[in-house]
Amino acid sequence: MRLLDPIFKLLAQLWRWLRAIPHAGSLSLLIAVGVMLGAQAFGYHERHLPWMPSSGVELADAKDWQEPSQPLLAFYYLMPYLKLWALLGGVAYHIILLRAVPQVEKMLWPTWIACGFLAIWGVCNDLHDQLEYARLTVMGEPASVTAYAFKLVMIVFMSLTPAVALSYYIGSKTMDRYMMRAFLQPLAFCFFAICMLWIMWDMLDSLRDFQDANTPNSTIAAFYISLIPYIYVETIWAVLLLSTLFTLMKMSRSNEIISMLGTGRSMWQVLRPVFFVGTLVALLSMAANYYWAPRAEGNRQAILRALNESDAGASLAQSLMYRDEPNRRTWFISSFPFNLREDKLKGVEVYTEDEKGQLVRSLRAQSAYWWPDGRWSFYKSVEMTYKNGNPDEQIRRNVEGSMTRLDTSDWTETPWSIISSSLQPDNMSVQELVSYLKAHGGLAKSKLAAFRTQLFHRFAYPLQCIVAVLIATPLGVSYSRRGVLGGVAGAIFALIGLVFFNQLFVSLGKGMKIAPWLAVWMPHLIIGAVGAVLFYYRSRNRDLPSLSWLTQMFKPKKRRPVPRPQTA
Repeated sequence: MRLLDPIFKLLAQLWRWLRAIPHAGSLSLLIAVGVMLGAQAFGYHERHLPWMPSSGVELADAKDWQEPSQPLLAFYYLMPYLKLWALLGGVAYHIILLRAVPQVEKMLWPTWIACGFLAIWGVCNDLHDQLEYARLTVMGEPASVTAYAFKLVMIVFMSLTPAVALSYYIGSKTMDRYMMRAFLQPLAFCFFAICMLWIMWDMLDSLRDFQDANTPNSTIAAFYISLIPYIYVETIWAVLLLSTLFTLMKMSRSNEIISMLGTGRSMWQVLRPVFFVGTLVALLSMAANYYWAPRAEGNRQAILRALNESDAGASLAQSLMYRDEPNRRTWFISSFPFNLREDKLKGVEVYTEDEKGQLVRSLRAQSAYWWPDGRWSFYKSVEMTYKNGNPDEQIRRNVEGSMTRLDTSDWTETPWSIISSSLQPDNMSVQELVSYLKAHGGLAKSKLAAFRTQLFHRFAYPLQCIVAVLIATPLGVSYSRRGVLGGVAGAIFALIGLVFFNQLFVSLGKGMKIAPWLAVWMPHLIIGAVGAVLFYYRSRNRDLPSLSWLTQMFKPKKRRPVPRPQTA
């Protein structure tokens, strides 16, 4: 600790200096604007303009590079300045916050302005990536404008969440502020602790892979930071249940809950800040579960596999088989690369059948590439036609030393339709699920049931946060030590019940036993109904229902003693 004393003294001096200097916030904003104008005058954006995209050696001769559109060029000009303003404006915003402490009312408008800028920056950055992906993509993924529009809405909501929470806190009364502060502290600590435990547990399995690949520490840190959305979605409902239980039990033992109820407030009014935080956390979980959380977990195994592969063309999947029923074609692919702009599909075999199921055409190629105009190119390929199931003609293409290739433009298959057939619905985002259902809409309902269930599950699963709060609030409020122990036991059973019912009904939905939209809501309806009944009893100051009748049912009955006959 003595080694850190100079740092603490320096921070204390900086704190006092920022608090004492007049107009520090306005001065920092003026400096930030001056730096932005100077950067624009010196052409800061010119170094970020695109020149020639990276491409493989064989793909560079195709000259398939497309010029950026006017909207994309506007983003190339705008994005560098948005990033620069995020850095400079962030420094100015923190200076304003330091000068406003502890008067939270002075933080409101700067926070709204900062969150509004974050929303604009996030939307522009995602639009830039989407336009760049649409210009350079060679996957053939069917786009969904509605799904992408909802993604932008989620970005705006996540950016504005701190400002919304601060506005609610400022508009609340003193008792509500106290309840919110008492609840947020264990909530943040519990999530941080569970997050660290999850990362350490995962590192026990993955650390050897990182060491074998000589991965830098910065890459490992970035890898686990990218997994935080997935950890948040999977654990936040349990974190809410535990933190709600801890906060209310602590306040019950100190008679704070009774004192609040004694002021004339109802149970709902006392616990309103807890439900507000739970709802806000649930909406954040829904936003993260829309795109970032499933993508993070879906890419996890692929990233670990890529770290172990030394070549740049690490494969996304191997030994793929895809059956196109409308065209009666079967594809076999030995290696599907990560980046189709840099590499091709390796070891491709395509077999076409007629209406009777007899083979009419086969094509074997060392590699294949799909162009955005819908054309397939097969390199070093051998094509054969069949008549009545027997070879009829053999055509050899791409002989040694020749750069000719076999092209076909009448096939509707795309790399996305091929790779999506091997994707797991549990690790697909909403956009990918919608694209999959569009690309494979002709399949049987039983084959699409898992994907439809996961699509509804993306929106239903985060609402377990509200169910967890609804269960924990009546169990946490108690008026005796005996009630505290009963609340802990009830919370454990509720935790197990949520996990059990969620896995059960999702499996039933995937197996077409229950409609997908109903299967994902059944756990919430069952556990939520129990929580609503318990909350009703607690709000009416009545004892919670017990299971004593169940124990009495299985308790053995006492037999009456049979009188013995008396003898003379």
